[in-house]
Amino acid sequence: MTTAHRHAAWRIGGAVVALILVTACALGDIYADYGDPVGLRQEDVVGAWQSGGGERTITFAMDGTFTAVNLPRDEFGEFVEAGTDRIDGSGTWTTEPPVSREDSVDNNVWLHDVELTGRAPGDRGAFTMEAYRQDSGAVWLFFLSPGEGSWTAYEKRA
Repeated sequence: MTTAHRHAAWRIGGAVVALILVTACALGDIYADYGDPVGLRQEDVVGAWQSGGGERTITFAMDGTFTAVNLPRDEFGEFVEAGTDRIDGSGTWTTEPPVSREDSVDNNVWLHDVELTGRAPGDRGAFTMEAYRQDSGAVWLFFLSPGEGSWTAYEKRA
């Protein structure tokens, strides 16, 4: 085998490995099992939810407001100024979808009028969390970042 043939073989081998990695990442996102979607009532959501051993918390109040400490950078980083150390937020929430959908379980918690640290006051956004029941029976709320393969799960404190 000549040197040119070896270089060509390495390039083809490298392209095959890259293709396998990209395919595996895409399939992992497609076939990820977060649990079974579950519809939630307001009283199911009210309370404190935590992630990362309590490093991140979201507290939902019965009056439809929420406060969040240390929101995930994967989900919120692009909405705040570079160099923002910790992303905290507050706003309003509901389990009612903006548009009624009768064809499936609505497993979303809708966050509205969200104000984030590191963002201009009055500059507000909207985000969605998704509820899934785990095999253990526990319900987790997820921030999912489709296409990026990242997620952050919150479990309700007892």
